[in-house]
Amino acid sequence: MTTLIRLTIKEAIRRRFFIGVLLVSLLFIGIMYLPHSFERRGRLRRNPQRPAIVLPVETQVQLMTHAGFIVINFFGPMLAIVLSAGALSGEIEKGTLIPILSKPLTRWQIFLGRWCGIVAVLAVTLALWAGLLWLAVFLRNHQANAHVWRGAAMALGYPILFTTIALFFSTFATTPFAMVLSLFAWGVGWQANTMRALGEVFDVDTLRLGGTIAGYLVPSQRLGVWVDKLSNWDPTFGFRAGNPAFLPPEPTTSDFVYLALYVGGLLAVGLWIFQRRDAM
Repeated sequence: MTTLIRLTIKEAIRRRFFIGVLLVSLLFIGIMYLPHSFERRGRLRRNPQRPAIVLPVETQVQLMTHAGFIVINFFGPMLAIVLSAGALSGEIEKGTLIPILSKPLTRWQIFLGRWCGIVAVLAVTLALWAGLLWLAVFLRNHQANAHVWRGAAMALGYPILFTTIALFFSTFATTPFAMVLSLFAWGVGWQANTMRALGEVFDVDTLRLGGTIAGYLVPSQRLGVWVDKLSNWDPTFGFRAGNPAFLPPEPTTSDFVYLALYVGGLLAVGLWIFQRRDAM
């Protein structure tokens, strides 16, 4: 299985995966200059004598950190889907699965080897992005900013979750179809809290129920509330006035239990399907 993990990493490099990683990294360099957009002189520059509007450094750091995690939380799942959707079905479509099986490798080793290899690649990628985000924040407040690393550690759950989902679809669907299904799953998870909030605001039980079901089907929002908490993101900036329906739900330890059961269960079902799929 270790050999397969190495092959998965080499395949990601061969597919020029690092080019996409570097392009996303440029966004973090842009975040370093984000504070300059918080400072405006006058109105439409027609009054140069008007004092500059400057947000407190603490608020700037919050906004920079949140902007960075928006990038991580979006591109982490996207890259996981790109790498995973064809990881198994692609081998079958290209006819390379049979030569692999002819070696002393079982299907469960191939399945878990692919999963571990992709997660390893994405973990290194996320560490790079987190380091760039930490540097951007450090240049602003010159502090240790441990909250960036705490949030990044939790954000690793996104690649793990969507690698699992895409690899599961790859066990029975073609590569394009597995990618479409994975992107649909990402959309379902992304809008779960929004549906619940709209259901509360407009008092529509169907929206509340739809949001709850979506949250169970794809529990990415359970990760989101923990990333926000550990990265010190406060969407109200200390002001609790307004409609509480639009505030994110409080994270609980049951989120970790459900996520672990979800990932473990999906891996088990995916492996069961892959064991029975024709290699031709």
